Amino acid sequence: MELIFNQQYFEATMASLNYDSAKLPLGKLSKATITRGYQALKELSDLLDDPTLAAKYDRSAHAATEHLSNLYYSTIPHSFGRNRPPVISTNEQLKKEIELMESLTDLKDADLIMK
Repeated sequence: MELIFNQQYFEATMASLNYDSAKLPLGKLSKATITRGYQALKELSDLLDDPTLAAKYDRSAHAATEHLSNLYYSTIPHSFGRNRPPVISTNEQLKKEIELMESLTDLKDADLIMK
């Protein structure tokens, strides 16, 4: 049981995924925030599949991708230090962020159980 509910493990997992738990601790992470994060990733996925959707944002494909990436990073805080957050422009990057969202959902549920 101690291993399952190990707080250091939670923090290490979040840090390995570049999630900034100092800005938005699991206890303050709401389902609405997680939903908004998933929505931003879905729009990014759609844009990566069909770059012509950039017209919906009145921007070029690259500018729309950057805009949606920034929207996602604003919703789900990340820790990049002083480095500029990378634009999510490949399916590999997108897949990594989806894994983060799945992990956050699981960690959020575990955090509720611990309380």
